Amino acid sequence: MPGVSGKFFRNIPMIVIPILLISLVESLLVLPAHLSHGKPPSQRGFFGAINRGQKWIADKLEVFVERVYTPIIRAALRQRYLTLAFAVSTLIVTVGLIGGGQVKTAFFPKVEGDTIKVSLELPYGSPVENTERIAEILQREAMATMEANGGSSISRGLYLLVGSGGGGGGPVSSGPSAGSHKAQVSIFLVPADERGVTTAEFTAQWRARVGELAGVETLRFSYDIGPGGGQAPIEVRLSHPDLEVLESASGRLADELAELSGVFDIDDGFTEGKEQLDLVLKSGARS
Repeated sequence: MPGVSGKFFRNIPMIVIPILLISLVESLLVLPAHLSHGKPPSQRGFFGAINRGQKWIADKLEVFVERVYTPIIRAALRQRYLTLAFAVSTLIVTVGLIGGGQVKTAFFPKVEGDTIKVSLELPYGSPVENTERIAEILQREAMATMEANGGSSISRGLYLLVGSGGGGGGPVSSGPSAGSHKAQVSIFLVPADERGVTTAEFTAQWRARVGELAGVETLRFSYDIGPGGGQAPIEVRLSHPDLEVLESASGRLADELAELSGVFDIDDGFTEGKEQLDLVLKSGARS
């Protein structure tokens, strides 16, 4: 199981497997010894009825062992090489099906969340008035999307925050988490069975209404799908000692991804930061 969830859940088999092995030793070695020293079962009263029921089940199991299980075991022992080949081939087929992706596994159901978050980021140092203006556009288009899908009845509320980028579900930004150039708009939808539009459809409609916004550094629409969500479906990490080369490479990669259909909310992950002034004092000013 990949990701952060896998690091947590790996502890479950590390504990369960030893416990099952101990239980196996207990059932095969310790428990029979305890039963051999027990008193004869009672045949009267309430417990006598329970013991008679248990004896009936035990007798049926004995019949199954003698007439079905034992003959199969004897045949398998007579054809031991064929039995071994069948077991090994079954193991190979099983590993091939799982390793080749033929058998799909899902530790958690892919259930869409009810909260949609839009993280907005303008160039560093942008006036808060610009951030508020674009955040109000996002809010207005969100209200329009709600009206097109049943009105305010499909939403439990809308939250607009200027000055913080919050969590956008995309790559971790290298810039600060707060500032006048950041904003976040969140919509809390009612449960899926109470609305006629899915979270993905609402997000797509909202994104289409907003369109391209001038002067925006990054704009990310996100919603969780099952536990442990929030990560970008496509994430590429680049590393280079030269910052100019790294910036150029990330920009080229973002441009290439933009050419692919179905890829949106692309962020090259590069933040310029604020301007820095290096002052050098004259010799007369040092004194």
